[in-house]
Formats: sequence, structure tokens, C-alpha cells
Amino acid sequence: NNVQALMWKAITCRSMQRSNEAIQLSSRAIELDPNNHVAYMLLCWDYASDFQYENAEKAAKKSVSLKPDYGMGQNALFNALAMQEDKKEELKNHNKNYEFYMYEGAGHGFFAVDRPGYRQHAATDGWEKVLAFYARHLGQGGGSNGQHAGQSQSMERIAVAA
Repeated sequence: NNVQALMWKAITCRSMQRSNEAIQLSSRAIELDPNNHVAYMLLCWDYASDFQYENAEKAAKKSVSLKPDYGMGQNALFNALAMQEDKKEELKNHNKNYEFYMYEGAGHGFFAVDRPGYRQHAATDGWEKVLAFYARHLGQGGGSNGQHAGQSQSMERIAVAA
């Protein structure tokens, strides 16, 4: 359908670092289907890739409001908040452990070796930081979500994006 085609085009544009075009495509998908939680999540990432974090936050909140159990929408909201200095307190108020790093020139997909946005230094350093974070906060597995049996703390995320 047209909405899905627009969303796939937006993803492609974002991966090619054409953020403005991606924002326009995702916005058009939302015009056609204003209750599409995935389209709002994609719009969040489009805005974030253009460093428009307040708009990213609004789009992520809309995605979550449409489908609260959508994990990718929750993740998009987490990252949109983490990228705004004045919103980091909100993460702490929800007892979220996080570490935030930005890599200059590294956009969406900088970990993916098969994409034009791959950045070797950022990816290598990022993976080291992700694994160290997991080791500190999740330990060495046990539960299906990587936590020790009986551990009550919710699984935390790390924001390693630009």
C-alpha cells in the first residue's frame, strides 16, 4: 500500500543521510494514516537524524500513545529524551540507568558495516561501551532477557546514536 511504500522510502532516505526527504515521506505516510504508530516511530528517527530532538520526542510520544506496548516506539522515545540535555532528568525520575555518547559525523546505522553510514571508530568504541554497560547492569545472563533469575530491575537501554 502507499503508506508502507512511503515508510520504506523514508527508511532508505534516512540511511542515505537524506533526512529532510525522509521527514517529508514519513509525514506524508502519517497524513494518509494518522493512526499508524510505526509511521510516527519512523518520523521520530527521521527527526533525530536531522538533530531535531524536540520534534523527535513529539513523534515518539505519539507512537507510544497510539500503541503503548510497541517496544520500538518506547525505544525511540527513550533515545529522543536522552539526546536532550534538559530531558535527562526525566530518565532518572523513571530509575533508568543510561550512558549517552555522541559520535561526530555518525548518523543512523553507524554500526552497520554494509551501509554507507558505517563509521568504524564509532562502531568499535560504541560496541565496547554497550558491552561494558550490559556487563555492569545486566550481569552474565540467566533469564530470557539476559538478567539473573529473581532480578527485579527492569532491563535498561543505552543510547549510542547521533
